[in-house]
Amino acid sequence: MISLAIHDALVAFDAQMRGHGVIGYNGLNSLCRDFEDEVEVVKADLGPRHAYGVCQLRRQVILLDVNLDVSQEQRTLIHEVAHWLAYKVYGDRGHGRFWRRTMRWLGDDGWKRYVNSPEEMAAEEHDV
Repeated sequence: MISLAIHDALVAFDAQMRGHGVIGYNGLNSLCRDFEDEVEVVKADLGPRHAYGVCQLRRQVILLDVNLDVSQEQRTLIHEVAHWLAYKVYGDRGHGRFWRRTMRWLGDDGWKRYVNSPEEMAAEEHDV
């Protein structure tokens, strides 16, 4: 069974898809079933210099760092679910246009990437 955070994200995405009349979209039930069938969420030690999470599309796994607090974990999970959705619906990988749109639909600005060190976070802000 998918977590409440994932379900809420899929509900938000579904509302946006229906609101925009996206052709070929099969709806929330299909999306939830596909996520449950296709994606495993695993907590792992991703190391001190690694991102908070990783969506490995080929392996169909979302890795979340074990050292995240509840707030970081929820935001990172949404970030990684957005990668899965952008790929599943649009074929978009990385932090491209459709991923950013998906993040906005899920309630984020679509640009942020979450990293462990303040130095990396500052570097990310200058790159945008």
